[in-house]
Amino acid sequence: MRTARAAVWLAAALLAGCDGTPPPAEAPSVPLAPPAVPAPEAPAAPAPPPRLPAPGEDPDFPAKTPPGPRDWLARFKEPGQSPEEYRESCRNRKAAERGTVVLQPLGRIAKRHGDLLEKVRAYAALFFDARAVVAEPLPLSPGDRVEARGQWDANGVLLDLGNRVPGDAVAVLGFCEDELNFVFGVAAPSRRAGVWSVARLAQGGDAGVLLRRVLQVATHECGHLLGMEHCVRWQCLMNGSNSLDESDRTPLHLCPECQEKLRWNTGLDPRRRWDGLAAFYEREGFAEDAALARRQAGR
Repeated sequence: MRTARAAVWLAAALLAGCDGTPPPAEAPSVPLAPPAVPAPEAPAAPAPPPRLPAPGEDPDFPAKTPPGPRDWLARFKEPGQSPEEYRESCRNRKAAERGTVVLQPLGRIAKRHGDLLEKVRAYAALFFDARAVVAEPLPLSPGDRVEARGQWDANGVLLDLGNRVPGDAVAVLGFCEDELNFVFGVAAPSRRAGVWSVARLAQGGDAGVLLRRVLQVATHECGHLLGMEHCVRWQCLMNGSNSLDESDRTPLHLCPECQEKLRWNTGLDPRRRWDGLAAFYEREGFAEDAALARRQAGR
């Protein structure tokens, strides 16, 4: 009996510790403090907008001349749009995933004016600092033809084009020939698409006049697709036009305010853009436009 009790006592002592006392209870675990994380830096204040000259302060950008009795502003009393108003209202901004300007030939135009479309493509790439492409030609839908007028319904053509806008396109410019010969064109900024005819633009001019007019219409209407409204303070590409004569009096260039809108939208480098435009104008024989672009590139 004593031997058994001794064995039990010895086993208990061995389990308790070599000195016969119970082991101390383990201290409760304390969670480690997370590593210190530096406080995030305060966001940088947005850069102030550049100072813009007043209309006429720079001779390259004169103030808007008073409209004639048949001009756009004589018929449509528009308030204009400041750069601040543009930034607040713009809903179509160039981005990495949506930055392509698409020229979409419709009907027969690609067969007769392929070289013209390529020049417009090259110009749009410089003007908007964007990738620009000429898409494969598309036929006009027979359902949009109005037999009584012998032409296609512009709104129907625009609806069809608006349903085909690629996801990476910031703007789609549909061009046709004489199928829409009663209108310059129509646009749907909310759908990033517009349709224009070159039929009226070819009246009373040579190939150089036609190119200038097409460049002007393409960039003006693409400006609308980017959210720009008509300019009323300056002689500017974004002036409204009520006739071919008034359109011919409109410059190819944006005024300082509309340039600032485009710079904010696309992130373009103004000096590099002016250099590229100057080279284009020189190649095409637009001497006055080239000289203006060279002056602006040097500032």
